[in-house]
Amino acid sequence: MKNTCRLFLCIAIILLLFALPSQCSNSSHPTNSSNSENEYLEKHLPLLKNFVTYLEPNDTNDPAAFQKPWSLDERSFVSACMEQIGAEAPNLVEAIATPSIKIARATKIESQDFQSSFKTIHASTDRLTGTIWIADTFFVKPEETKIKESKKDLVHEIIHLADCGSQFSFSKEWVVFAEPKIGLVQKVVSQNPERMHFELDKEVKKNKIWPGIHASSSLSEALAGCFAAAFCGETFCGSDEFRKIFYAHLLNPSHQRRSWISHFRMGAHYFIDSEYDLAIMEFCKCKAIDRSAPMPEVYIARCYLAEHKFELALQHLLVARRLLDTAEIPLSEPTTQKTYKLLVELLTKANRTTEAQEVLSRFLEYKPVKSE
Repeated sequence: MKNTCRLFLCIAIILLLFALPSQCSNSSHPTNSSNSENEYLEKHLPLLKNFVTYLEPNDTNDPAAFQKPWSLDERSFVSACMEQIGAEAPNLVEAIATPSIKIARATKIESQDFQSSFKTIHASTDRLTGTIWIADTFFVKPEETKIKESKKDLVHEIIHLADCGSQFSFSKEWVVFAEPKIGLVQKVVSQNPERMHFELDKEVKKNKIWPGIHASSSLSEALAGCFAAAFCGETFCGSDEFRKIFYAHLLNPSHQRRSWISHFRMGAHYFIDSEYDLAIMEFCKCKAIDRSAPMPEVYIARCYLAEHKFELALQHLLVARRLLDTAEIPLSEPTTQKTYKLLVELLTKANRTTEAQEVLSRFLEYKPVKSE
């Protein structure tokens, strides 16, 4: 009798254990079939298994003086970082990997700040070719923060790719948000010429004024710097507002944003290959998606200029200038400066001297921020 009771008790315990859900399983993780398991993995693991292409010096067709080959350890480290980013931001990565994200190596990379000084940085992006460049300094970080800081650097560059054609950073909404804060950081730097750049950068981040001094060099750098900081859970002046208004749109690009990225990237490809008619077709598709964006007009003008169709180039540059002014893109932006200079040349060439003088006088209003 005692053995029979024990047997029934064991059977009851076993049945109870099978009936209970596993404590290790996540409630959002499907467990009812192998098909749903596969669907879950496909959705939540990195969507693109081979979404990175590592370029060697012979692959880039770039005259950069500091190109170098990859080592196996470097590729492995960057791949590990990119896989984590792909798992955390799959929609963003998928949107820019058309068909893959190209990454190349360089011994060093220098960037010009708002005071026209050159600073060494860890990584940079050629937004026309869609290539991320990684410098030696990218791999020289404290071990305890190496992965976090490297992911942050890569996310920063990924946002530059997502902002191809400056559709986001040249929007009126972004200018209104970012420009006052950029001006504040530039003022802090100009008022402290004796301070070392890295000391001021550390102070700006510590006091949560802005994601860093480099993020004050342009509207696009501000956008990439803010997103990378928010992605890593850091706060800065306006970070709550940034998350509410901008962050989700970048993290999960809409269908229109994805179409823009695809068409602008293809237009840039044709432009580089001097296939100007095809490039113009792609940039016109970008115009159809967002008529307030100035950069398609700039590149269409550059296509016509390359074909010596000066009158057509002038027409599109005038539209670009109007769009830049409407969005209140500051004269400190290199794109604005180049557009104004080219406008003066083409207006003068067309004997429209009064208009040329007006554009020139507007351009001369710009006074770069200098150390006090």
